[in-house]
Amino acid sequence: MSGCGSGQRPRPTTSHPRRLKPATTVRRPFMVTERCPSAMRCGGMGKEGPRPVGVVAPFRVRLWVRGGPLLLALIGTLIWFAGPAFSAQLPVYVYHEPGVGGYGYLDAPKQVETEAFHLHMAQALVGALTDAGFTASVIDAKEGLRICNERRRCVIVDICQYPSHLLFAGQEGSPIAEWLRAGGIMVYSGDWPFFWYVGGDGKTLGEGANSFGDDKVFGADLVREGFVDIAVAPTDAGKKWLPSLSAGGTMRPFDADAVAAACPWHEFYSLGKRTEADGTVHTAADALCFRVPKGDGFFAAFHLRRGSHTDTNQIIYEFLTKRLAGVLAEGGKP
Repeated sequence: MSGCGSGQRPRPTTSHPRRLKPATTVRRPFMVTERCPSAMRCGGMGKEGPRPVGVVAPFRVRLWVRGGPLLLALIGTLIWFAGPAFSAQLPVYVYHEPGVGGYGYLDAPKQVETEAFHLHMAQALVGALTDAGFTASVIDAKEGLRICNERRRCVIVDICQYPSHLLFAGQEGSPIAEWLRAGGIMVYSGDWPFFWYVGGDGKTLGEGANSFGDDKVFGADLVREGFVDIAVAPTDAGKKWLPSLSAGGTMRPFDADAVAAACPWHEFYSLGKRTEADGTVHTAADALCFRVPKGDGFFAAFHLRRGSHTDTNQIIYEFLTKRLAGVLAEGGKP
C-alpha cells in the first residue's frame, strides 16, 4: 500500500503504446490506448469486469469521464499459465477503496478519472486471474479488515492505493501486520509501502507512519532513504518468472542488503547498485518477494515507476500464475 517519502504528489503520465504482436516474451501488456482498433479482438465486459478471450486476449472496458464516455482498450497479451493447483486455489483479492482517493504513483491517463481507472485496473486483473483458474474478486477496506481479523489464508493485491485506517493507521500490531505474520500474502505496487494511510475523513495521513510505517508492519527497517534513481535490471529469477520485467530507474526500492539480513527467505527479481560519494554502496531491489521477518506471510513488491503501472499489472499476473506456488514451497508454507 502506497506511500511517498518526499510528501509530494506525483503527476500522472499518459502512455500511448502500440498494439503488440503475440510473442513468447511479452513486454507491454495491459496497456492503455484511447481507442480500440477495429482489428483488435476484444472480450466482453460483464459485471465482474473485462474478460479476456482466447490464449492471446486483448480486452476493453468503458470508462466514464466528465464530458462523456471514453473508450479505453486494456490490451492484455497474456500467456495463460495457471500454475500448480494449490496456488490457484488460494483466493486473490484486489484492493480498491472507493470514494477516498489516496492513489500513489498510479499513472492514469489524463482524460480518465483516477478512481475509475484504478477500479478497472483491478477488474482487469481479476478477470485475467479468473480465466487462469484463480478465485479472484475486488474488495474494499471493510472486507479487507474481515480478511485480516479472520487471519484468512489468501492473497491481497494492492495497486498503488494507500491503505485505509481500518487496516493500518501508523500503529504497531495493525490488522494488516498481524495478518501478514499469521501467513497472509500481499502483492504490492506503488511507492514506499505504509508511508501514508487514509483516515476516516478521507484525508491522507502520515502520523505514526511515514518512514517508520514499513518497520511497524514488517518488524524490520527494509525501505530506507538514499535509494531513489538507482539503475536496476532483471535478475536471472526475474528473467525466468517475470518476462515483462524491464530495466530502468528505481522509485522507492527496498534495501536489498537489509532484506537479505532480516528475512528468512527472499527472492530478488530486479537489482542494482550505486556507490555514493562517501563510499557507501546502496543495493536496491525494485522487484522482489520475501517472507516477513517475524512471521509466516509473504510480501511481494513491484514498484516499477517506468512507464505506466499497467506494466505492473501484467507483472503481478505473471508472479501469481508462474511463481507463487514456488514461493510458498521454497519460502515455507504460510
